[in-house]
Amino acid sequence: MMKYIYSIVLVIIVLLVALFASQNAGLVTISFFTWSASGSLSLMLVVALVTGLLIGIFIMLPSVIGGFFKHSMTKHKLKNLEKKDKEHAAQAESSTSEVPAESGAEEPK
Repeated sequence: MMKYIYSIVLVIIVLLVALFASQNAGLVTISFFTWSASGSLSLMLVVALVTGLLIGIFIMLPSVIGGFFKHSMTKHKLKNLEKKDKEHAAQAESSTSEVPAESGAEEPK
C-alpha cells in the first residue's frame, strides 16, 4: 500500500517540477564578483536549491556523526553495566545460599 502511495506522490512531484520548468524557461544571468553564468530560471533555482541542501547537510554532518558515536558508546556502556549487574546478582545469590541457617537459636520472649 505504501509503495503505491510513494509512487503516486513521486509522479505528482515530477509533474509539478516539469510544469515549473516549462513555465520558468526565461534566460537569466547570475553574477558573483567576476564570475557569471547564464541559464534558464528554473535551472538556476534548482542549482541554488541543491547548493543550499548540500550546505545544510555539511553543516549538520558533525552533529549527526557525534550523535552516532555517543549513541554507540552509550550502548556499549549499557551492555557492560548489564553484564556487571548479572555478575553481581549471581554473586549475591551464591553468597546468600552459602549462609548457614541457625538451627539452635531461640526466639526472644
